[in-house]
Amino acid sequence: MAEHEGWSYLDSDNLEEFSERISEDGSAYTNDDGSSSFYGDDGSWGYTNADGSGSFYGADGSWGYRNADGSGSYYGEDGSWGYRNADGSGSFYGDGADWGHWDGDGNKAYYGDLDDVSNDIDDGKPVLDESSIASVAAAAIGGALFLAAARRNSRKRREAEPERAQNEGDGEQQEKAKKPKAWMKSPAGRKARKAGLISLAILTVVFLAALLVSSLKVVGRSSSELIGSRYDIVADHLHQAGFWDVEQTEIPDLAPSQSDEDGLVTQVKIGPIEDFSADLRIPCFIKPEIIYHTLALLNPPISSEDANGMNYREVVSIFKGAGYLDVVVEPKRDVIFGLLNKEGEVCEVRIGDTGTFTLDDEFRPDLTVTIVYHSKVFG
Repeated sequence: MAEHEGWSYLDSDNLEEFSERISEDGSAYTNDDGSSSFYGDDGSWGYTNADGSGSFYGADGSWGYRNADGSGSYYGEDGSWGYRNADGSGSFYGDGADWGHWDGDGNKAYYGDLDDVSNDIDDGKPVLDESSIASVAAAAIGGALFLAAARRNSRKRREAEPERAQNEGDGEQQEKAKKPKAWMKSPAGRKARKAGLISLAILTVVFLAALLVSSLKVVGRSSSELIGSRYDIVADHLHQAGFWDVEQTEIPDLAPSQSDEDGLVTQVKIGPIEDFSADLRIPCFIKPEIIYHTLALLNPPISSEDANGMNYREVVSIFKGAGYLDVVVEPKRDVIFGLLNKEGEVCEVRIGDTGTFTLDDEFRPDLTVTIVYHSKVFG
């Protein structure tokens, strides 16, 4: 096959020379500041700025750009691509197995099915001197950085487009804007996007792994040590260990006779883990759950209204029989002659701080039930 125009573009010292090598006919224009443009009869075109930078657009959809320092890149419509460094060294990769490299001194090494290799190929095999071997190694390292450099240079080129458009016309600017989009749809563009997505996925995985490692917290106490402790003590320990949120689940099912078990933890779960050791390391955003039991709520055996007027001893017996654990009496000492108030009659009942209640209300059985009754002033 004839030498690929991508080789010619990367190997040329300037765009004017390259335009002469790829286009027999056409036209070229040189401006007073040294910038120039060419238009080939095959549909290719390009331009060179005064500082030596420029771009090329082939009729087949290929394109390339050159920076002022002599570095540049090329993208072929067939998926080939290459880059050139400022010192004149560079590499080129064809759409198949073809590839090659040259150093800044002009030593070249070609691989694959390229015809224009007479200077460096013997019987179809690559000829490498010591300088070429070092250059190929450099190409392997440089290739890994190519995509990032190409994106950066492409961005710089796009940022410079408006200034070039002023010299070359709005129509030319619109044509240039279509070229990057065409390259993104080419095999080389798809490869570049795929490489970018893979890199992004790897960075995401690394970030998530680092976040997970930094979030690991040591529980500090085993599940068997936490069970049997008061729920508030266990919750405070887990908060201090670094867990963001600690869920506390109360189960009010204990009978009054089980008051010594009130508030004690019966189970601790951290995520799906129920049985764990003190040195367990687990992410702090996983929510621990503390399960503890409390006394079951009781309905009053009589309402506060019905209790008024009853004998206080009878009311004491009724509340104790219903399961209330702390029932006390309080004499009012307001009876002188017994005409208005009868001695021993209940005038008020309080459950905790509640003085008015019905049979439908619910209270903890360990709340103090205070029964106030009329009694003699001097009794």
